[in-house]
Amino acid sequence: MEVFNLKSDLIPNIATGFSGGIGRGGSVCGALVGAIMVIGMRYGRSQGQDQESFQKSLSLSKQVLDKFLDQYGSEKCLDIIGLRLDDPEQYQKWLEYGGKEKCIELVKSITLFTAKIANEGE
Repeated sequence: MEVFNLKSDLIPNIATGFSGGIGRGGSVCGALVGAIMVIGMRYGRSQGQDQESFQKSLSLSKQVLDKFLDQYGSEKCLDIIGLRLDDPEQYQKWLEYGGKEKCIELVKSITLFTAKIANEGE
């Protein structure tokens, strides 16, 4: 989280279950969920009545979602990679065709975009 100047030993722990579309289930991409969480950590409201922070967080989150959908066509891991990572054979196929490296690139891309719009939002 150095890109966002957010430091916490809990961040890797919290994000672990997002992998593979939440527990390798093919659902929403963990990189997208993580990006939205970072927006919330940086700009989210700390009190229920803080409408300015609430609206800013929603606006930035929508920008991240729109960029993600434009770039990948779906928010679902299964749609993006075309394989079920909770299936051992499909997981092996994903590894063999460089899926892990492709996902790392996806994470980098959405992280950099999120950092860009988050810094513009200041």
